[in-house]
Amino acid sequence: MTITRYQSGGHSLKVNCDDFKFKEIALYILDGYERMFTFKQLSEDVCREFDAQNYFDKEQNVIYEGGFKLNQNDSDRLQKIVWELIWDHKLMIDLLNDSYDYTPDRESVRLLKVSINE
Repeated sequence: MTITRYQSGGHSLKVNCDDFKFKEIALYILDGYERMFTFKQLSEDVCREFDAQNYFDKEQNVIYEGGFKLNQNDSDRLQKIVWELIWDHKLMIDLLNDSYDYTPDRESVRLLKVSINE
């Protein structure tokens, strides 16, 4: 008999893929953004894609409710990709808090997409 366990709340799980695949998924998500987004939004969208492609290290017989978050190491991997894109002049940090172009999520760095696929 198999016993299934339920866990609720946001879960920080390890991502099981190499750096190349991790970056490929991050760039795929970034390519879908029009112009402005936050790092928090990027993290959440990347997590949804990792979950859809079964890259999270999930325990057997556990049903996770409430979504996923990147663990600290994988969050650092994503930050490294963002910084590489900033250094390559493909992203830039939005330093202007413009009330006409305001994003309510100000707890996270807001980024502007300059170009990704060049």
